Amino acid sequence: MKKVLITGARSGIGLRTGLDLEKLGYNVVLSVHNELELKELDKKLQKMNSSIKVIKLDILNEADLNKIFDLDIDILVNNAGVGIGGSLINIDTDLIVENFKTNVIGTLKVSRKFLASLYLNKKPGKIIFIGSLAGIIPISYMASYSITKAAIHIMSKILKKEIKLTKMDTQVKLIEPGIYNTGFNDFMFDFLENQESLKRKQIFKLIGKDKLKGVSKTIVKSIESESNKLIYRTNIFDSLLIKVYNLFFS
Repeated sequence: MKKVLITGARSGIGLRTGLDLEKLGYNVVLSVHNELELKELDKKLQKMNSSIKVIKLDILNEADLNKIFDLDIDILVNNAGVGIGGSLINIDTDLIVENFKTNVIGTLKVSRKFLASLYLNKKPGKIIFIGSLAGIIPISYMASYSITKAAIHIMSKILKKEIKLTKMDTQVKLIEPGIYNTGFNDFMFDFLENQESLKRKQIFKLIGKDKLKGVSKTIVKSIESESNKLIYRTNIFDSLLIKVYNLFFS
């Protein structure tokens, strides 16, 4: 039975994927940012009669990160992240730094701890990065978030190459979903004037996908695949969108 750790799994994509993996027989551990989230998620899972374990794992806290050595996991899903909205022209640079620390530095820290654990235990493994189409197609007022996801795109490519040089039996996968109506994107537009904020939220609602089944299915597919394929997209529309953007707008 493979053991999977999913970071940032309080709700949305992380939680849905954890539940789907549990049904397939995986030993699932979900991590959340703080103790309050841990208690809330524990109660939610108990009501679902789920045996999934929940732990507090702040991806910027060294003591929390060291828990990875005790977990002895086989697969890491890097789902933890935050979204900060604002114009690149006037957003507070401190907010960009915080966004980058969580989404990029935190993700790298977790991945390095996981790789160290695999090396010490002499076992194969898989690292799954959750990127975003926002890291490829720039979206106004989502600059900070888009920059961090662009960094994840490059990070996964470089890490794949470097791991190959170490001859470790560890696969790297990158999931780049489009827009999903989980509420995650909405608050990035809250800083705008009411009319403009509402307009952008309505656009996202219109083109977004309501069910997380597609992205969870893609993550599960990447976990179960033994191919060396790096990038996974959740549907044909997202792939076509990137091709159109690269052809006419890049």
